[in-house]
Amino acid sequence: MVDLWDRLINRVELWGATSDPEHSSIKAIPLSAALTEVGEVLRSDLSSIACEPALEALEARIASSPPAAFPAVYDGNLVLRTLCYVLCRALAPVSAVETGVANGATSAYLLAALDKASTGRLYSIDWMPGGAGRRLPVGDLVPDDLRERWSLRVGPSRRVLAPLLRTIDPPSLFVHDSSHTYRNMRRELDTVTPFMRRPGVILVDDIQVNASFVAWAGNARPAYYASVGTERPDHFVGVAVLT
Repeated sequence: MVDLWDRLINRVELWGATSDPEHSSIKAIPLSAALTEVGEVLRSDLSSIACEPALEALEARIASSPPAAFPAVYDGNLVLRTLCYVLCRALAPVSAVETGVANGATSAYLLAALDKASTGRLYSIDWMPGGAGRRLPVGDLVPDDLRERWSLRVGPSRRVLAPLLRTIDPPSLFVHDSSHTYRNMRRELDTVTPFMRRPGVILVDDIQVNASFVAWAGNARPAYYASVGTERPDHFVGVAVLT
């Protein structure tokens, strides 16, 4: 019954997304500039972390993995994955939270960074509408040796995120890559902001879809925020630092 209700609400939100506020033209910066600017706010040399051999080895490991359950388009872009690893290494969070897993590409990067720091835990939320019998397995790209620090919660973030945040240590890193409707994105951002540890970083994939990231930033007033270009044309990642 709960699953049926979740599916109904999901349909309503998708229908409502046809009138989502559109994003104005995006002035994106390259990843290199984002690493420098965010690093200055966090007082951390993020560019050096991005050059770690472990990061390159992880990308090769992911690229050589057998075909996963979801099409590759569901995997976070390389810029998002790199930011996940670099920021997770720099922040060494006790808790990190992400919404949207699919094959688990970003999950693998976050977990690799946590493993490198020898501390912290990743809490992931994922949900596929359509009933339990139709759901594909998530996280195929997460190596077995990195799963010890991973907790996966199944359900829509609308229902799962807030209760999760009330039971874990305040996250230093939050990654949105679930349903990209204005209502869902803004709800996730508004929900997680008061729970975030400071300094903390929020990453939002596909901010070009609607104006939710910019609207949230105007209200939350992070110490820094920017749109970062990716290897995918007209796809952008939002990054914000809370202090």
